[in-house]
Amino acid sequence: MKKAILSLSLAVLSLGAFAQKGYEPMDSWPYEYAEFQDGTIRTTAGALMENVSVNICLVDASLHYVEGEKLMRCDMQKVFTVRIGDQVYVNIGTRMHKILWESEKGAVVELSSIDMDQLNKADIGYGISSATASHQKTSLDLMGGGLGSWGEIGLSGKSYTNAYELRNSGTLLPVKKELFLLVKGVRINADKRSVSNCPGVNPDDAKAFFKANKIKWNKVESLSKVAEFIFDQKNTPDTK
Repeated sequence: MKKAILSLSLAVLSLGAFAQKGYEPMDSWPYEYAEFQDGTIRTTAGALMENVSVNICLVDASLHYVEGEKLMRCDMQKVFTVRIGDQVYVNIGTRMHKILWESEKGAVVELSSIDMDQLNKADIGYGISSATASHQKTSLDLMGGGLGSWGEIGLSGKSYTNAYELRNSGTLLPVKKELFLLVKGVRINADKRSVSNCPGVNPDDAKAFFKANKIKWNKVESLSKVAEFIFDQKNTPDTK
């Protein structure tokens, strides 16, 4: 994993954590944040782009920005990380993952995206009727929501002002959050099987480690230990 993730903290912005009270993404505003925020983008070439108005699109977890009056989708082949307030996201496989914990050995990251399984159900819960669910799917289809186009994906190419004014006129989107481990630039599913089968990890050592540390797979504190365990295993010569 590039040290640039860590070095992005050199530009500590004074924005702090953004208030998200009462905010829920909608098909008319499928973004992680209620508003676009000043951010600092680090490109894959190492350049810093500061004070860019950005947001994370939940359709495909891509990074969007405002250019003039238009919403635009970043070229995800050129984005490495983005800092939004005191939160850093890293691009893994063209999708922005929020860094919840990191050290020199690895990181625990979270991917937020639209829960398409829930969206495709007749009754998706959340108190939403089948008719509303059908409307949601139609709205997303019109926006290219499958992972189609939207100008690329999202509200890309649309007027920021118009989109912002209509952001509360849609219907709620179900969002899922998934935790992963990031070790040496490789994303690993946060579960026993994936870690035990990870190249360089001894399955017997992994089993003993899980038991001794009482690993809870939905807790960042536990997953941080797992990430460091994987790193240490990969860096331990096989003497057997």
